Amino acid sequence: MIKRVIGLLAALCLLGGCAPTEFDASRYVQGILDSTYLERYDDYIELTGVTAEQAKDEFLQGLDAEADVFLQYYGIESVSQPVRDELISMYREIYQKSKYTVGEAQKTGEGYRVEVTISPIDIFSISGSAVDAKINELAAQSGGPEQNDDLANGIIGAVRAYIPQIGYTEERTVSVLVYRDEEGLYGLGEDDFYSLDQWIIDYSL
Repeated sequence: MIKRVIGLLAALCLLGGCAPTEFDASRYVQGILDSTYLERYDDYIELTGVTAEQAKDEFLQGLDAEADVFLQYYGIESVSQPVRDELISMYREIYQKSKYTVGEAQKTGEGYRVEVTISPIDIFSISGSAVDAKINELAAQSGGPEQNDDLANGIIGAVRAYIPQIGYTEERTVSVLVYRDEEGLYGLGEDDFYSLDQWIIDYSL
């Protein structure tokens, strides 16, 4: 199961560079994660030079991409904008439960290695039975322009009911490279970001 689509990487990994003077790679990674999932932008803004508006826009783009993952996961081709807005709102709540610990940076010849320990959110495993029941309930309905909306709304409601009960699956530790480019600026590559992002929410049932 592909947990994220490539579009999210394009949206979230165009990260600003940082001058090497007193560069804190751990804080940089923490800032990226906090901005991406928790709507905490201060470190990200300070270290990359993006504006608050740009940081918020990147966060919203990430939510929008996560909504695409949801639709793809459940085989729903498209939904109306009001339903998509509800889906994005649901993920905004789920993101607030994101849990990770950023370790100390280790300097290398390429930049810095940073280990991040992630506790994957278990929302889809704990809500799986309720989602299956809702899908079965709606399965007999005839096709039509409203069917996708009804299915998506049903699943959203089933998943959302379990947000207060969110827990976490087995911790994952990921090592990422904060690299230094030819101009002396630091950044996090798309592959490294994806290696973190794929564990924030556990989509396995």
